Amino acid sequence: MNSNLTKDEYSYLCLLLQAIDARKWDTLEIMLRSDPLKFAAVSEAISRSSNLNGMTVLHASIRFDPPPRLVGLILRLAPFSAGSVDCLNRTPLHIAAAVRANPQTISLLIHSCREACAIQDVDGKTPLHFACDINCELFEGEEGIVRDPPSMEIVKILVMAAPEVVPIEDRDDTSALEYAILSSADVTVVKLLMHLTQKQLSSESAPNQPASFLQVPVAVKETRCISPESPGCSDRTAFTV
Repeated sequence: MNSNLTKDEYSYLCLLLQAIDARKWDTLEIMLRSDPLKFAAVSEAISRSSNLNGMTVLHASIRFDPPPRLVGLILRLAPFSAGSVDCLNRTPLHIAAAVRANPQTISLLIHSCREACAIQDVDGKTPLHFACDINCELFEGEEGIVRDPPSMEIVKILVMAAPEVVPIEDRDDTSALEYAILSSADVTVVKLLMHLTQKQLSSESAPNQPASFLQVPVAVKETRCISPESPGCSDRTAFTV
């Protein structure tokens, strides 16, 4: 048993993960709605655990692109999850961008924690980098995986929420624009990123000129973004107990 969780918390977590792994979203939703206080408490305990690689239930769920309504429910019960980082300094938004999650899910995560758009993981990648890279690796065993081409809808949601992140380069000195080109993204995606890169660089050279900022419209209440400390790790380990 995980030493950081009580026996009851551990058992409940196992049931949650079984439903997630089986993609039984209706079952998971019933569990959350039947005892929301228990889910909120266990989620908080998981976020403090030193043996779970910093992962949250939201991280684990987003990997399999659950229905947006379920993502919204998790965010209402455990709002800190949107800004939580795993041991690779990745938020649920990083994972959602990488797996090309439902655009509504992307919007929900950003509305709950816009700051997540600018968080860089241990490799210096933002969620936008993941959205533009068809070869991005999230979990152990995914070497060589090729993801869907960059989605214009997802890229547009990310850059509308935080245009200032567009020029950011990762540890390999590669920007989202360069990943999009390497990933043979549609020309509309490349042109959008090129335009915003030039615009942001121009804004940086003129400090008195504020950068543009557009909110992503979505019908959820904005919540406080919290990023609890997470232990370091050397591999890309999935959520395990």
